Amino acid sequence: MNSLTETIHFKTTALALCVTLSIAATVWLTYAPRTALLAAAALIALVLVWQQPFLGLLGMVLLAMSGELQHFESGFSLQQALAAVVTARVTLHIALEGEDLRQTGLVAPLFLFAAILAGLQARFGGAEIEGLTVLTLLAYPIAFWLFLQLIRTERQISWVIAAVASGAVLAAAGTLLQTFADFSLLSALRGIDPVDRNVVAEGWERAIGLMQSPNVQAYPYLAAIPVMVAAIFSKPRRWIRLALYAAIGLCFLGLVITFSRSGYIGFVAGLGWLALVLPGSNARRLLAGGVGLVLCTFLLVPPDIMIARFLAIPEQMGGQADRLVHYKAGVATFLRSPLWGGGPRVFGSELVKRDGGEPDIPHANILVVLVDAGALGFAALVWFLGRYLQLLRRGLQSLPWSPLKYYAVGVLGGLIALIVQGFFVANMGWSLLWTLAAVPACCVLAQQAGRKMSFEPSLRPQT
Repeated sequence: MNSLTETIHFKTTALALCVTLSIAATVWLTYAPRTALLAAAALIALVLVWQQPFLGLLGMVLLAMSGELQHFESGFSLQQALAAVVTARVTLHIALEGEDLRQTGLVAPLFLFAAILAGLQARFGGAEIEGLTVLTLLAYPIAFWLFLQLIRTERQISWVIAAVASGAVLAAAGTLLQTFADFSLLSALRGIDPVDRNVVAEGWERAIGLMQSPNVQAYPYLAAIPVMVAAIFSKPRRWIRLALYAAIGLCFLGLVITFSRSGYIGFVAGLGWLALVLPGSNARRLLAGGVGLVLCTFLLVPPDIMIARFLAIPEQMGGQADRLVHYKAGVATFLRSPLWGGGPRVFGSELVKRDGGEPDIPHANILVVLVDAGALGFAALVWFLGRYLQLLRRGLQSLPWSPLKYYAVGVLGGLIALIVQGFFVANMGWSLLWTLAAVPACCVLAQQAGRKMSFEPSLRPQT
């Protein structure tokens, strides 16, 4: 680090700490001690993230898992604020140091896809699409880029895995407390009343946890369970392995009581991926452990309720819950304007023609792309996926079965689970889907670089 950068870092840190103490004292005198402590904690966290942007990435993962706990009525979230701080810090560092960036060929097509989707949604959505929505869409490739640039070592990747597991446990706590103790973390911590719940059987409701939606509440578990399973096979320390076993049990139970059919299907797909790619002995252990976990869960949750959720599908055919109706409406909307899609309003009218209900949004990721971005957006997404899969195919083939490869395979399992669920629920708006997508690429690049960092130490913890 040159002397100019050192001076700037020292002065900005000192200034930030002084401002923090001043604001905390002012709030203490003006409002209440509790508010002052919260303000001070937030500002100190801001200073820490400014000095160590990698900590900001971990915070982004945890906040994404916490759902409505970090959202505000305006639509703004703490995760967005954190991402803005990290982006500003990294951009400033690059401008001052002039260091080379990782060149993967992935960021350009992802930015193009997000720009097309945001632009066309703004065009067709009119007053219904706010500026914050457009900025949120553009933030996905920025978050992907941040993870690619800042995560350079195996140790950092292990910390990201730990953040994913911790966030999923937090989500599971919210779900289990709601179901078995009739206690809402959202109400207790934020004063948010839970939305109406869907009763699936006498004494059983679909758990909404911290996300205010059963299907959305399945997201953290789908992302985390395959990651934690793969991490167990990477032979961590005994206490870490025991903690992962406990976390998997809690998350699986949390997934079960959402009674999300799309979540169940995605879960099977994610573990199926692990069973296919893990070495033979580990795959057998995975299958045996999965069967045991399911049987233990049946002691707490009657299996006939889960089975009944699928048996009810024929009764829902032709209605708004029928995903086939959504696909027909989506294809009709796309054909009306193949190049850039017909937009959400046209989709809503096509849906009403088929089910006679109220206008709705597409309930599948592929439909969101075709309806809101047309062939232009679809082509950009295919470009990104093609480059992404090419990088991973070459990289994973050369990786030995080390912790890095287990982490990459586990995160891919979580992504596959979310992608499969995305054929029935539009989950591409969950930010963690995009940030986690960078992790397998980071595993490959870390191995190729021999765990050498090209950024200076202040941006990332030392190994």
